[in-house]
Amino acid sequence: MSDKENTNEHVDDRHEEQGQEHADSHSEGHQRSEAYEQARTQFDDLGTEEKAAFLVESIINTVADGLKEVTEQVSEAFKQACEKAEEEARKYKEEFSCDDDSDTEADDEVEVEEVTEEPAAETKSDKASDKGKKKKKKKDDG
Repeated sequence: MSDKENTNEHVDDRHEEQGQEHADSHSEGHQRSEAYEQARTQFDDLGTEEKAAFLVESIINTVADGLKEVTEQVSEAFKQACEKAEEEARKYKEEFSCDDDSDTEADDEVEVEEVTEEPAAETKSDKASDKGKKKKKKKDDG
């Protein structure tokens, strides 16, 4: 028997074992769709490299789909939280709003004192600076 025939027998034996394991899991109450069964059978027929590539692609797609679902759920929860916060704010505003006219009239009569600012006293450095500017101006004019 050649090595190729021996390898083919080994592959066939492995497929039979996988098929038996698959059948055993199916008989234990795991119901799978026809599409799943077809995909599983086709997967078993792939080579090692193709199986690895298929698994990597499947994992990436599954993670992406899961992230999309979680994002949608978080977005919906955030939307509901915002709506609830707005509703609570409206209730709070209604509860604590000033509906009594006497309170608002008192607020309108607040007296405002006029504030006038006096120029700040000149410091010695300000006076010295002013003298220097005056001397320079006289020099420039003369």
